[in-house]
Amino acid sequence: MHIVSDQGSERATNDKGKIITYDGLTDVTWQDVTRKGYFNRVRTLDHAPGKWSAPVTLDSGVDNHARAVLDITPDGILRAAVGGRRALHRRGRGASRRRRGPCHSH
Repeated sequence: MHIVSDQGSERATNDKGKIITYDGLTDVTWQDVTRKGYFNRVRTLDHAPGKWSAPVTLDSGVDNHARAVLDITPDGILRAAVGGRRALHRRGRGASRRRRGPCHSH
């Protein structure tokens, strides 16, 4: 077992689209809750070496309804949809999974 966050976290595994495994990589998204607010984060487990990436912050939310949802395109691009109550919904664009690059939100 691996703890993906050492902060007070919110619902990493109870909704669809929070964990995706594709081509030897597993991506997990969750929402950290701190005194500064709600932060959507993502980490990637590379199965070959068994190593986790550092957490990447996708965006911040106004409440716990602003959690990110992940999907992946047929050609291996990881995407994140973020937004929530009283917020503009944004779609993220990921780097090519074949290069195993970091995920970026736009």
